[in-house]
Order: sequence, then structure tokens, then C-alpha cells
Amino acid sequence: MNLRVFANASGNLLVEISHPSLKSAVTWFLPMLPQESPALRGIDPSRLLAVRLHEKLYQIPYLHIRTIRMGTAPLAEVGQLEPEDSINVLNHIQDILAWD
Repeated sequence: MNLRVFANASGNLLVEISHPSLKSAVTWFLPMLPQESPALRGIDPSRLLAVRLHEKLYQIPYLHIRTIRMGTAPLAEVGQLEPEDSINVLNHIQDILAWD
């Protein structure tokens, strides 16, 4: 499994965490922030997950789930995370869900 990565019109990267075949009006994403992003200063480092895309390191704040109505925002697929990074992202999300 390789999670898909999209860029919005501003060039910001988003990793898709909902299944591509999900029949829903919205798709779930997490932001992918470059290592040098000033936005990272305001996020607890224990809530960040490092991933690589095209040999560049990014941080994913895995608690910052966004939903986007497909077709309303121009998104372009720019790549996919490696399987190990994809599994790691989903495992971190699963760990915070309310289940026992």
C-alpha cells in the first residue's frame, strides 16, 4: 500500500488517508510540511511523523486531519509514499482512535 500525495493550487502537499475507492463526498488528508516550514514550530514534536517523498524529508502532523470535497479544490497527484511510511502514518492515526 502506498498512500497518494497531492499538491493543491498553492503547492502545499497533502497525503490522502481515506481509501481511494471510498464512496464519499469528501476525502481525508493530512498535511505534509517541509522540514524548514515555520508552521512546525507550533506543533508538538511528539505529534509529528517524518516521511520521505522524492528524496526530500517532510513532517506530517498526524492529528491535523482535513477533509476536502473532491472537485471543489484543484488537486494534482504528485507521488506516493513508500509502503513503510504509509503504514506508519496509518498506524499513528489508528493509535489515537477510541477503541478497545
